[in-house]
Amino acid sequence: MSSPIFQNILIYGLGLMGASLALTIKKQFPNSKIHAIVRSQESKLKIESMQIVHSVFIESEFLAQENPEKFWGEYDLIVFGTPVHLIKKQLTHIPKKLSAVITDMGSTKKTIIDAVASYYDGQSDHNYISSHPMCGSELAGAENAIDGLYQDKLCILTPLENSNREGLNRLRSFWEAMGMRTHVLDEVSHDRILAYLSHSPHILSSLMVTWADTHVGDENKKSPQPIMGGGFRDMARIAGSNPEMWQAILSENRLSILESLKEFGSLLEKTIHSLESGSPEEWEKLFLDAAQHKKHLIES
Repeated sequence: MSSPIFQNILIYGLGLMGASLALTIKKQFPNSKIHAIVRSQESKLKIESMQIVHSVFIESEFLAQENPEKFWGEYDLIVFGTPVHLIKKQLTHIPKKLSAVITDMGSTKKTIIDAVASYYDGQSDHNYISSHPMCGSELAGAENAIDGLYQDKLCILTPLENSNREGLNRLRSFWEAMGMRTHVLDEVSHDRILAYLSHSPHILSSLMVTWADTHVGDENKKSPQPIMGGGFRDMARIAGSNPEMWQAILSENRLSILESLKEFGSLLEKTIHSLESGSPEEWEKLFLDAAQHKKHLIES
């Protein structure tokens, strides 16, 4: 049994990611205490019935505490598992002078880092280090929590200039104990890279299923089995994921996503032109180039 890196952990927002994290903590550090904040009585009852945390607070009740320093001070790790636009508001509820390591699991970083820097306003040696566990599911909600969701995945860490170095090392050790590999990346690079490797692909997948269903959906439904191969299913898997989360991601990382989609559009226009002109040598080159780029991008 591993010695706990953190003894008393608060997960603020227990959706798919937060609930899956609670399951992993219970397995890796059974002596750690896990607590959660949720937004409604309905969510509280659901989480309590799942028995994955030791206590559950409703957000409004938790924030109404008369002595917030005392209650926040009970934890040595605080993890935000809410959408990015909520994290920026919720972090202001945390007293600035806490010994706890504070992190989030947001999919974009620039606006979070800007909000944290503004909140701490030059305070040196604070304990906020942003995280992005690169895992998830097309499903949402605590009821879809996945045991082992974090295993063998990558977690990107984005410290601020004034983030405590010891806190960064402890947080890195925590995510590695969850089964992840870690990589430190600044917020601007993070958002640009993720626009190409996560955010825009989700948009393209959603457009693809809408495009296909609009034009051939009725014919497809007449078949005793869907008329599609594994390639379409693989590309369609992430279509229509959690709308609230993706609305926030598109808003927070709009410019990087816009740049990447414009570049994709240029490539698509070039391909359309080659089909219109009937240039088979260009079609062959398309797949040869793709094979090389795939090897460089994905294969280790």
